Amino acid sequence: MPGFIANIATELQVSWQGDISEALQVNSISANNFQLARRTIKKFLDDKIFYENDFYIIVIEGVVLNKKELITRYRSENWIECVLSMYL
Repeated sequence: MPGFIANIATELQVSWQGDISEALQVNSISANNFQLARRTIKKFLDDKIFYENDFYIIVIEGVVLNKKELITRYRSENWIECVLSMYL
């Protein structure tokens, strides 16, 4: 089943129980005091963001209907860069 798991301030590892379908994308992000994992349907994967860099973690789940317009407006190369530009 699709969804997110967050684990904050413990040493336990986030893991999915049960079989993982090939129709699902599975990712995780870990840092000093938290873990974040997602299991999402691959349909519309270009609209979804599960990204981290040295400063930010960005998670967007869902379809953004005006994504191309926003990328053009913010003069971005891709959707992640656009979201960062909008945030900053």
